[in-house]
Amino acid sequence: MLPVREARQETRRVVLVTTVHPAADARILWREARRLANAGYGVEVIGPPPGPKAPIGGVRLTLICRAKGRLRRVLFGGWRLVPLLVRQRAALYHIHDPELLPVGLLLRALGRRIVYDAHEDLPQQIRDKEWIPKPARAPLAWLARIFLRATSHLLSGVVAATDGVASGFGGRVVVVRNYPDVSLFSPHEGSGEDRVSFVYVGGISFSRGLREMVAATERNDRVRLHLIGAVEGTAEADFLAGRAPSRVTVEPWMEPPDVYRRLGEADVGLALLHDVPRYREALPVKLFEYMAAGLPVIASDFPLWRGIVEGAGAGLLVDPRDPQAIAAAIDRLAADPELRRAMGQRARRAAVERYNWQSEAEALLRLYEEVIPHGRT
Repeated sequence: MLPVREARQETRRVVLVTTVHPAADARILWREARRLANAGYGVEVIGPPPGPKAPIGGVRLTLICRAKGRLRRVLFGGWRLVPLLVRQRAALYHIHDPELLPVGLLLRALGRRIVYDAHEDLPQQIRDKEWIPKPARAPLAWLARIFLRATSHLLSGVVAATDGVASGFGGRVVVVRNYPDVSLFSPHEGSGEDRVSFVYVGGISFSRGLREMVAATERNDRVRLHLIGAVEGTAEADFLAGRAPSRVTVEPWMEPPDVYRRLGEADVGLALLHDVPRYREALPVKLFEYMAAGLPVIASDFPLWRGIVEGAGAGLLVDPRDPQAIAAAIDRLAADPELRRAMGQRARRAAVERYNWQSEAEALLRLYEEVIPHGRT
């Protein structure tokens, strides 16, 4: 039996686990873990590097080696954590990857409380994955949907990043949208240069508009393009190798506070993801980060995004596969600093009043209070 003091601590100790995302992931560490720690939980994040450059108040960090290769990660990445997780005496385990669901079910069978955090629509992701043979995608997506629905009834709860993602689960489900913590953003300063700085944050790939962004910005001598994130393939790396550094710059993944500082030095944010189902129905955090930073945006003209961007008067919408339309929007904002300023102010106001992590965090805390107190499982 645990000593009384230790037992009390264990009733409020939670572990957030990922094998896919970095331990310093914005949603996992900078939003969920920090908010839980501020609410009085003892919080530990287990995940691969990179971790934060400095300690995050109230959050303990355990770094693990990232599994090499996609197949090895999917099949074995979670199972190697079982001894570590079994030794934990946490009140709740909050897992963030589909690959960890079998491990979560094992821990559940051992009497542990498990919450699964669904960042994206897994079945739709499977349908869009080019590395999966095309004939296998629909059957695998169907199996994934059945597995998720059945599994969710066995878990203590599910956290979903959007309403659409939540619809694929049963049992106790809450929606916690991936809005940024507005308090982490400094007042917008702009690039302060003669040329207008257009910025993109996230995975750098052709399906996220790399070709179109480069083609559209290279047509205007007054514009430079700043990409922040991981280049996702050799084809994309080869494509970028031929760009002039004075026109297109690339910085690797960095911690959220560093990203937010970069956004404060930019003039316009770009979110030109291609029109595929998994993007069309998503709420990309980059869009809300631009708004929180006070940047006007140029975004893909998806119905869901239209309500956000046009509803706030925060930017321009374009066909993400049309470089001419993108170039026209870029030229318009590059030539009109007053329009950029007005749209940026409206974007910031919408982020503060509506698209803000503070309001979403309350749903997460309510779920924890439902699952942990009174010994419920």
